[in-house]
Amino acid sequence: MTARRTALLAVLLSLALPYSLAAQASTNQSPWRSAIIVSLDSGATFWNHGDLKGFMSGYLDSPHTTYATRTAYIHGVAGIQGRYAPQYFSPGAKRDSLSFENWEIDSLTPHVAYVMGFFRLTRGDSTTARGPTSLLMEFIRGRWLIVHDHSG
Repeated sequence: MTARRTALLAVLLSLALPYSLAAQASTNQSPWRSAIIVSLDSGATFWNHGDLKGFMSGYLDSPHTTYATRTAYIHGVAGIQGRYAPQYFSPGAKRDSLSFENWEIDSLTPHVAYVMGFFRLTRGDSTTARGPTSLLMEFIRGRWLIVHDHSG
């Protein structure tokens, strides 16, 4: 009977742990919240310095990484990069400054987080675009990387 109770307790704890982590994260007290925000802010810094490759380093380099547009899903870092390059990074293109705000981070597992916030593009003192962004991020090889991006 003791082994059975121990097994039941282990199962219950394994089921409760994700909910505990999600509750902790939903109050924005997760231990990895800062690391996720640093990763995203680093991407904005690369963007603002005109470094598309650096910006894309925040995405998992995998054919399974996706970016959702209004009409299609783009798969893989090369495809996502191809979407940004002509509009924002070609010679003469106007690339406004990127920043993020109002992050909400929920853990789905200890190594996967759902991240919501708002992006803002500015030129001088004017906001040229602002909208929601939702990301699925995974902790891989010591870094939080974007595996799905739906920004609009």
